[in-house]
Amino acid sequence: DFAATTSKVGQFTGGSFTMPAADVTVTVNFRVLGDANLNGSVALNDSTFVKQAVTGLRTLSEEQRIASNVTGKNNSDVLLNDSTTIKQLVTGSRASFPNA
Repeated sequence: DFAATTSKVGQFTGGSFTMPAADVTVTVNFRVLGDANLNGSVALNDSTFVKQAVTGLRTLSEEQRIASNVTGKNNSDVLLNDSTTIKQLVTGSRASFPNA
């Protein structure tokens, strides 16, 4: 089991991991929800990044698409609402993402 806490801008604090008794190799890839450009934090440019993807100016990788889908609506589709929600979080008018 893995547990960690992240702030609204994606900074991790604490965390623990319990390994099974047998030798096991574990690879963990963290995605910061809302971090559309995958730079490790959520900022206003992530909202712009998502808006560009929604309007066809940018193509998202699978990892970017997962990080950008902050509303959890329409399964895995990234929507303009995701861009708006990221902007609200960054500017302080929202405390957390709906599916966080």
